[in-house]
Amino acid sequence: MNCENKRLVSLLPYSVEKLKIKMLKENFSYREIMNTHRLYKSINISSRLSALKKFNMSFIDEMDYPKNLLNCDIPPFRLSSTAGFPNNEYMKFGIIGSRYAYNDVLTNLYNFSSSMAREDCEIIGTGGGTFYYTLERAMEYNGGRSFVLSSSGINSLSFVKDNYYSTILSIFEPNEKPTRKNFSQMYEIFATLCDCVIMFQCSDLDDCRRSITPTLDSGKSIYVHKSCVNDRIGCERSLSLYNDGCLAISNFNDLVSEENLEYGTSELKNIK
Repeated sequence: MNCENKRLVSLLPYSVEKLKIKMLKENFSYREIMNTHRLYKSINISSRLSALKKFNMSFIDEMDYPKNLLNCDIPPFRLSSTAGFPNNEYMKFGIIGSRYAYNDVLTNLYNFSSSMAREDCEIIGTGGGTFYYTLERAMEYNGGRSFVLSSSGINSLSFVKDNYYSTILSIFEPNEKPTRKNFSQMYEIFATLCDCVIMFQCSDLDDCRRSITPTLDSGKSIYVHKSCVNDRIGCERSLSLYNDGCLAISNFNDLVSEENLEYGTSELKNIK
């Protein structure tokens, strides 16, 4: 199926992802795709298609599509990006932290992220605020790559501004507004895309705790930075995870050891 037809298929509702994959495999014609749109009463197809063309896109059958996403219950048909996609050959580390993080946490985060960047690691996050701005600066200044998953379309100027140093990824249409359902889908994508997750701070005052449950459900390892365990302010969620057996780490070398990794010449490889 050509790229134009793939874009048209991707404009069908997210609730019919399995149908989209079937249409792709059976190489539906333009007429068949448009008939399907009529069946689902699609509107503004032309303007929505124009908005899609402004960004990079990777479809489920393409080489640069993140292979981890194939492990989703229903893999997204299309992933949009402001500047490229995660490399399938690199480990992808999820970072969880509170937008209300204070100075000690931010200092630990910057040092940890800088070490990861120098090993060409790729970091996946889910939000903005001072926490993610600190993470992004560390990655940018030390030659690493960071990606931020959006709960809305990536045509939102405010979202792009808040994540200046990161590549923004989204499964939603460019002009789509965030909804409760979008957040749920985004956290599932986060948990599936990451190879493991490191938590620096998790406050009950924000939404970062909502990414923990799908990560645990997916069987991925969660590491708690020791600054959380000794958090005088008291991040109960962080402490409960530590007490439930999630491993505490204090630096990047601890993570390398626990995940059974080895240092390479240009990338950190999983040698399990």
